[in-house]
Amino acid sequence: GLAEAQYGLALMCLFGKGVPQNHAEAVQWYRMAADQGLAKAQYDLANIYYFGEGVSQNYAEAAKWYRKAADQVYASAQSVSKNPLPGLERGSRPGDGLGGA
Repeated sequence: GLAEAQYGLALMCLFGKGVPQNHAEAVQWYRMAADQGLAKAQYDLANIYYFGEGVSQNYAEAAKWYRKAADQVYASAQSVSKNPLPGLERGSRPGDGLGGA
């Protein structure tokens, strides 16, 4: 589908495969795929915000995308919700399963 193609373009831009490497453009493609509900794109976008790759580091945005992927039973995101990465407590809301109290 369209989201899978957008995800593929995001990977190409992120790693410079067949196109010049461009993290900002990769983020745009990831967001398009993630907005359509593609769990692996949501998880990757969360990682991008968590680590600040091509965007300003933003724990709240990372927590939002991890949560969306976890809600779709995406295993890697569920692991993060059970064992939050450092800093996600600051970006998540209480009781959301991502490090809130």
